[in-house]
Order: sequence, then structure tokens, then C-alpha cells
Amino acid sequence: MLFLLVVKAAITPMTSGIAPYAQRLIYSEKGIKMTPEQLVQGQLDAYNAHDLDAFLRFFSDKVAVIRPPASKPVLQGKTEFTEFYRKERFCVPTLHAEVSNRMVLGNKVIDHEHITGLGPDAFEVAVVYEIQDGLIQTLWSFGADKIQGIPSHD
Repeated sequence: MLFLLVVKAAITPMTSGIAPYAQRLIYSEKGIKMTPEQLVQGQLDAYNAHDLDAFLRFFSDKVAVIRPPASKPVLQGKTEFTEFYRKERFCVPTLHAEVSNRMVLGNKVIDHEHITGLGPDAFEVAVVYEIQDGLIQTLWSFGADKIQGIPSHD
């Protein structure tokens, strides 16, 4: 039994005590390619930890957020994306998202999310994440406009 523990310790990365999303960042920074599902889970873990810096590492500098039926992004580029999440999401201590269903289709991950903490009632959204060049490039968020709080550029 001791031998197995020693072997496991020898091949396990030295990341004990580090949050799962941070472990994903370590692997990513070492050049280990992450799957689309791992990227989306990493950003969700950072979102729930309210760790803006870690959260942003999962997204492209050209990130776009689209709320159908609009076809134009409501958030475009890392600067606008960062400011929205800094001012509208990560400052809310009760914010939390749970995935009730996830589907992976090539470079796209579709999550059915249950969001709490942004108002008196929880709400649900469906989010499609598109991965390009190892980062999340585009998000399509299908949900209640009033609760999401993202300004419309229509």
C-alpha cells in the first residue's frame, strides 16, 4: 500500500491544496492542451470562486458575448468583458452558477445553468461556449434579459 502511494505521489502534479480551476490554469500555462469541456469547467470554477483574474485567463482577447435574438455582441473584447464582470458579477458575493446539464459538440460546449445571487429569484440560462485557439472566443447566452443585466447594443 505504501508503495502505491509513493508512486502516485511521484506522478501526480504538485498541486494539492490548489483550487481545481487554478490547477487547470497551471496545466494550461505549461502548454498542456485543455479540452473545450475542461476550459468551460475551469471558467465556471473561477466564476464561482469570484476570481476575476483566473476567470479571464480562459477567454480570448477577442471574446464576444451574444444574446439572441440579437446578432451583434453585447460585450466585445476583453476590456469590455472584464469591466462587465468586475462591476456587475464578481462584486456580488452571493453569485453562484450550477450546471444542470452539459453537452459537448466539437469545439462547442452547451451548458444549462442555474444562477443564484443576482436578485431575489434564481434563474436559468443556456450558454453556448465556442472554443478557438485554445480559449473561449464566443458565448451565446439564452436567458431572461432583465435578470442578465447586460446592456443591449441594438
